[in-house]
Amino acid sequence: MGLLLRERGRRLANALANRITVETNLPTLFLRDEKLLYVDIPKAGCSSVRHFLLSAKGLSTKKLHNQQSLRLTRKDDLREVWCFTFVRDPLERLISCYRDKIRHPRFQSKRFKDGVESSLWRYGLTPGLSFGEFVRFVANVPDVEADHHFRSQSDIISPFQEVASALDFKIWWIEEMASTLASLRKLFPPQQERVSGQIVIRNKSLKNPGVQEGPIGLDKATLDLVQSRYSADYTLREHAEKSSALRPPRELGVR
Repeated sequence: MGLLLRERGRRLANALANRITVETNLPTLFLRDEKLLYVDIPKAGCSSVRHFLLSAKGLSTKKLHNQQSLRLTRKDDLREVWCFTFVRDPLERLISCYRDKIRHPRFQSKRFKDGVESSLWRYGLTPGLSFGEFVRFVANVPDVEADHHFRSQSDIISPFQEVASALDFKIWWIEEMASTLASLRKLFPPQQERVSGQIVIRNKSLKNPGVQEGPIGLDKATLDLVQSRYSADYTLREHAEKSSALRPPRELGVR
């Protein structure tokens, strides 16, 4: 009977990994030795988290978002895996997306054409559009068609929430990042403390070339549209954990 239960658990875990990889199509960072799975939400501190985790493992941080060997696969066993992510205020996240993806209309590079970043070319955006115009565009794009940088955070993590009974899934607000990552140090061997000792909050004061300067120009209509488009995201704070209550499961070997 015990063997049958273990086999059933293995099949359930593999089916869960398969479902998540198929439904999300989103980069994840899976540290298999530590049984730690990070769900990558763009524009919610993902570069900072990836930098910390790769440093803690003693791995190169030169290609933060191109770690194919650490992505979740359909064959991964998710039993006893601890899964986590960070979420951000929807308005702040959308402003960050706008400043990063919509530059000055004269800005050109390998990734930018007329100031529009390559990931958004398929939408036919007008170069130099204002933030209000960007919000009106985003409001008309359903999550199923949305680029991950402005897709609802709630939609990104929905497959993980649906299987929360099978995964130990934690959601933290981005303001909790520094203290939460400090708590996560205990998951790594002491000999790696020298590389996991610093928590780097990346891109906080990054000055990208071609960024449109000046005030965003928020008005009530724009704010109402953001709140309507991302209504589900505004409820995520209710589910967010407090880092002071961080208690990694005993299965991770943390005491």
